[in-house]
Amino acid sequence: MRSVLVSLGPIEWPGIFCIAAILMVAVLLWRRLERILEEDQPQAPLDARWIVGALSFVAALSVALFFLINRFGPVKIRSYGVMLLVGFVAGIIYASRVGPQRGLKLSTIIDLVLLELISAIVGARVMFVALMYKDYVQNPSTVLDVWRGGLSFHGGLLGAVIATLIFSKVRKVRFTVLADILTPAIPIGYALTRIGCLLNGCCHGGPTDLPWGIIQPDSGYTCPLEPTQLYASAGSLVLFAILYWAWPRMHRPGQLFPLYMFTYSILRFLCEYTRRGFSAEVSGVVSALTVAQFACIFIALAGLVWFLILQRRPYENPVEAMAVEPEVEPLASRHGKKKRK
Repeated sequence: MRSVLVSLGPIEWPGIFCIAAILMVAVLLWRRLERILEEDQPQAPLDARWIVGALSFVAALSVALFFLINRFGPVKIRSYGVMLLVGFVAGIIYASRVGPQRGLKLSTIIDLVLLELISAIVGARVMFVALMYKDYVQNPSTVLDVWRGGLSFHGGLLGAVIATLIFSKVRKVRFTVLADILTPAIPIGYALTRIGCLLNGCCHGGPTDLPWGIIQPDSGYTCPLEPTQLYASAGSLVLFAILYWAWPRMHRPGQLFPLYMFTYSILRFLCEYTRRGFSAEVSGVVSALTVAQFACIFIALAGLVWFLILQRRPYENPVEAMAVEPEVEPLASRHGKKKRK
């Protein structure tokens, strides 16, 4: 389709003004975000000093980017990476609407999502390289070429879960409530990222005579292929609707994520019947199942068991559960203060 969204450079000198305009918009948006994060503090108006500093920063960075693009251009901006970033931004927007109602500050949500972004990319790449180790043993220099594609969703999900667990321990917030807040954002980001897969020509289906078959030159095929990426994207939006409907009907905080594990495994299991690529290879354990289908069975069972374990906990409305427990002064500490008085 279009693996490279746009190529930058070489550019003529008037292009420096376009770079400066884009950077200025980004600086203003960042300043707007800072003002939102400082909602509990008095907000001073933009003064001349800040404006001069912003203009100086934009001018210096514009000149630097102009020379770098002309020196190393054309710089390729890939569709997959752009849609991956758009998916995470969409997840931040969703979480920022729900998180503050559960006692989470917007700054905390942004810190967590950025940590999850890094952890998800690392986990996704590590698992993909592990599954395709024979190819990377021959070309070890390409292990870090993430921009060319090659990310495993299961590895990325595992990386994000580990990051969230660590974050909840360090920041002393409830993991179960964090999971409820962030889980519906996963299918939103997944749906957008799969569009990036379509543009990149990866994760495609096999040859088809169906009227909605799509020719994907970057896939290596010259005939129409089933748009498995769009099947996964549409199915993921359905999963989001299911999670959104189910959340207020749950009986315990934290049950939303294992429900997603179970339903996503069903979606992925079905999509594998039309998909081609490394994950669609026969597992070697059960000849009728692919590698991904074999993994989906275990993930679905793990999600179901996790859901039932949480079901045994005391009842608590997940929609009203707070992520940050109110700080209660220890009884002994209060008595100690009275004695000192």
